[in-house]
Amino acid sequence: MLDAGHGGRDPGAVYNGRREKDDTLSLTLAIGELLQEHGIDVLYTRTTDIYESPYQKALEANAAGADFFLSPTDNTVSGVESLVYNKSGLKYTMAQNINEGLEALGFINLGVKERPGLVVLRRTQMPAVLVEVGFINSDT
Repeated sequence: MLDAGHGGRDPGAVYNGRREKDDTLSLTLAIGELLQEHGIDVLYTRTTDIYESPYQKALEANAAGADFFLSPTDNTVSGVESLVYNKSGLKYTMAQNINEGLEALGFINLGVKERPGLVVLRRTQMPAVLVEVGFINSDT
């Protein structure tokens, strides 16, 4: 399950008219396309500009029987960091691999951080990673 963060009434971070919800949707759709090209079945929490609460997204992923939950988002930190419920199991390994892959592309690896309070990490029944990548107020 790929989750494009924010959406609808929730623009996320905004800088010079650029909205995080638009960037996360574009990024999520591009990641989904790449995964599908490699034979991976992909589901999305949204493919258009709609709002669903993080709780709704977690329930949707659980009901779909998704194997993994990935939420790529851009943020106001330069580089990439991945957030997980805790640093154990497959989700932690996935987060490390994602960060290392993006580091190889030139992103600064800010590490993997525990965020047990995030609903999409706490309420999903499958390994879940929230990837914060980019820098919304940077053209790079």
